[in-house]
This record gives sequence, structure tokens and C-alpha cells, in this order.
Amino acid sequence: LDDIKRKLYSDLIELGIVLAFFFMIITIYVPSAIWVEEATAAEDARFNIQTVHDVEYFYKILTDSYEENGLWAMNIVNAVRDSVMADSTYLGERAFELAGESVDVLIPEGYDVEFDTTFGFL
Repeated sequence: LDDIKRKLYSDLIELGIVLAFFFMIITIYVPSAIWVEEATAAEDARFNIQTVHDVEYFYKILTDSYEENGLWAMNIVNAVRDSVMADSTYLGERAFELAGESVDVLIPEGYDVEFDTTFGFL
């Protein structure tokens, strides 16, 4: 009977050691997985904010103002870039219509090159 109890306690201790090792692995892996996910989210957020900044920067160059609607600003910036790519003399003060609204812009020389340099990765 004494040997049976000793063997039972020995088995319980071994089981406890295995469980403790398992939980130790979990406590190491889970935080590192969370840190990797947080780093990825931070990089994505920074990329998105930088893109919004760049769109607003180009919108400011074209209109000398900022736009609260980021999608509208992006459409203007892209429309001007498309126009400059289609006609390299499409520079200076221009007025065009986009989505039923008239837009006045001042397109500087080299706009297309700066645009492509900034957004060339997309």
C-alpha cells in the first residue's frame, strides 16, 4: 500500500512538472505572439497615416487648402496625376469637373514625378 501511494505521488509530481512546463511555454509564446501582432498593427497604422498625410500634402499643393474628406482629396490628386500623365502640358491653373463638382487647381511642373516618387510603391 505504501509503494502504491508513493508511485501515485510520484506520478502526480511528474504530471505537475509536465503541466508546469506546458504553461511556461504558453506564458512565453502568447506574449511574443501578441507583440508581433502589435508591431504589425503599428506598422500598418503608420503606413496608413503616412499615406493620408501624403494625399493631403498633394491636395494642398494643388488647391492651397486641406480637405476633410480624404477620399475626395485622393480622387482629386489621382485625377490630376492622370491628366498630367495623359498630357504633359497640363500644368498651371486648371479647372476640371469631377463627380459633378467643379475643381480649381494649380498644377506645378514636376507634379507627376513627385507623385510617382511618393506613391510608387502602391
